[in-house]
Amino acid sequence: MNIKWNKKLPLLKLISDTIDEEFLKKCKISKYFPGQTICRQDQVYDSFYVILSGCVKVCHTSEKGKVYSQAVNKEGDFFGEIEVIDSLPFICEIRAITEVDVIRIFRKDYLNWIKENPDVMMYIFKAMSSISYKTSKKSIEDTLYSLKFRVCDYLINCSQDEFLNKNPHIFLGKQYMSENFVVTQRSINRVLKELKDKGLIEVSDKQIKLLDVSGLEREREIERFS
Repeated sequence: MNIKWNKKLPLLKLISDTIDEEFLKKCKISKYFPGQTICRQDQVYDSFYVILSGCVKVCHTSEKGKVYSQAVNKEGDFFGEIEVIDSLPFICEIRAITEVDVIRIFRKDYLNWIKENPDVMMYIFKAMSSISYKTSKKSIEDTLYSLKFRVCDYLINCSQDEFLNKNPHIFLGKQYMSENFVVTQRSINRVLKELKDKGLIEVSDKQIKLLDVSGLEREREIERFS
């Protein structure tokens, strides 16, 4: 297989350094287009997946159809790391946001690979710890803080994240924010209108434009202690 590894990304460099052509022949490279489902919620997949290019949405849909967007994974990120160990069903659906290329490493090969390469195992373990930390932090904020605080905090983080900045049509859209906070778009609209009336943002049907990040920071801190 002729794969162009982006060695600036730690996991892709580790893969290119630790696997050979014979190993690659056992893997599967797949391309997905925007909106396509890569892995379905509640189904078992016997593989570990690494994103070679593009980005995906990790989301869970309730029985009533309510969608919770847990995360967005991009080039060099992975998924299926928990489920593949004990062949568990996926908690979330993995859906392509952009055009995506992924490498699929099947369970037996994956377990042998991480066993034989402690650097790979340590990298995945540290990445999983970081994900767990962020998920716990978000769970606390979702429980204890107001929607306005969370929206302001999210918009501030978007302004500071290069990847989010490059894709404002995705991450600064009302639908994505509604799914991210698990609230109705009406609730999101109320907060956005207040921030717009204060001159901190502009709001259109497609996306939100940040005008005054310092002002958003002030609003966040006021809301934190209110």
